[in-house]
Amino acid sequence: MCLAVSVLAACSLAGEGEQDTAAIVFTPSPATMTPFQPGEDIRTPEATRTAVPTPLPTATATEAPISCWEQGGQVVHAVFQTSVVESQMPFAVYLPPCYGEDEGAEAYPLLVLLHGQTYNENQWLDVGVAESMDALIRSGEIKPFVVALPFESLAYDVVYERVLLDEWIPYLQAQYALCTGRECLAMGGISRGGGWAVTIAFRYPDRFASLGIHSVPVWEGHLEIVQRSVAHGGVEMLPRISVDIGSSDYWRNRAMDLVYEFDRLGIAYALTVNEGGHDNDYWHSQVASYLRWYADGWQD
Repeated sequence: MCLAVSVLAACSLAGEGEQDTAAIVFTPSPATMTPFQPGEDIRTPEATRTAVPTPLPTATATEAPISCWEQGGQVVHAVFQTSVVESQMPFAVYLPPCYGEDEGAEAYPLLVLLHGQTYNENQWLDVGVAESMDALIRSGEIKPFVVALPFESLAYDVVYERVLLDEWIPYLQAQYALCTGRECLAMGGISRGGGWAVTIAFRYPDRFASLGIHSVPVWEGHLEIVQRSVAHGGVEMLPRISVDIGSSDYWRNRAMDLVYEFDRLGIAYALTVNEGGHDNDYWHSQVASYLRWYADGWQD
């Protein structure tokens, strides 16, 4: 989450009339001398000085500086060059209010949010994640953390998790003031992005503290990944999990298939069914609740 500004000014003069070419002759006036007597002071008398009062400074209204908390966070857009697919991956990063103002501040946790199919890294911004973060931090409801929004396309397909885990997330941890370790990292996604979040978090459960699954259309492949994860490492190593779905979402039955599998395998989770469908209006109505839930995992 580059700007370039250029300013060009130009002026020209045209249409001036011709100058008179006649010779101009200056005739000097004859020098005149004023006689004076020897010893006479011929210096010009000083002018009479009149005291002029010094004007008092005029008071001007000065605007009170706006604190960094009032200014809110900032969104940075950038492009990451990945070697896994030899391609560039656009992404956005939300940095909380006052980020970088205090050199002694503690490092921030990182929340990675994945967008849905046919969307891009701006979908979470479109549903209000930056404004919700500002409001929740300003009110004291949550502690500040960084939110990263990567782009995903079919071009990445099965290597997407390698791009994120092996290259991009380590890059973010080196580039920004982020803490490292499982307790500092959470992941969530909308729709197809939720499917990716399930795939990545269950394949690498020791990497994430929290997993948010928002309006996910689950397929057999997702269920198999969940089953293999539990068979290999048990349920104790899994991150905390939240699932939500709109009551009129056309993928609701698919999302519930995942919930039923969680029940069968003994996986702990929180489930919320809200009014709404499978669209940005629904996710916009829920984004603040999502952020509160992620933040709860980082409360002392």
